[in-house]
Amino acid sequence: ARRFAEIAATAFTPRPVPSVGTDHLHQVSVSVPEQAANVMSLLERRGIGHWASFSDLVADCHMPMEIVGRFLALLELYRARAVAFEQPEPLGV
Repeated sequence: ARRFAEIAATAFTPRPVPSVGTDHLHQVSVSVPEQAANVMSLLERRGIGHWASFSDLVADCHMPMEIVGRFLALLELYRARAVAFEQPEPLGV
């Protein structure tokens, strides 16, 4: 019975919660409103009626997080009806 109690105590003893250090990660903060202003500036320089591809709109992005921020900015601008999208074919580039 004593051995069973030892096994039970071991089995029911809470284990330490594993943790993962994040000190080595250096994520750049990206402002979606700032990215929206960048998109609008680029489109204004192109002029009314001139289209830009997504590649054009992210050409000056240097990090993947900037591309994500730019994409989110485009979605916000679309929701505000400030820009329009056109995709002539599915998965077209």
